[in-house]
Amino acid sequence: MTELREGQLTFRFECRTNPFKYDDIAFYRHQFQAVCQGAKAVDFLCKDGHCGYLIEVKDYAHARRTKPSDLPQEVAEKVRDTLNSK
Repeated sequence: MTELREGQLTFRFECRTNPFKYDDIAFYRHQFQAVCQGAKAVDFLCKDGHCGYLIEVKDYAHARRTKPSDLPQEVAEKVRDTLNSK
């Protein structure tokens, strides 16, 4: 079992999914952020067999949204930017 934290939340993943926190890797911090200023990324990536998952975490218990209608656009942009970083 692999545990990853995002803010106040802890997530547990099966080890076989090879989960990782995308913004913790050196590529994201040093290359991606330097070249793609303003770009954002999803919180976690993991893979199960031939299927990949991009996971974005939102914790409304600690940070209320002022415009909930912006959520789909925000998540879509993070997914786009994450996929473009490869």
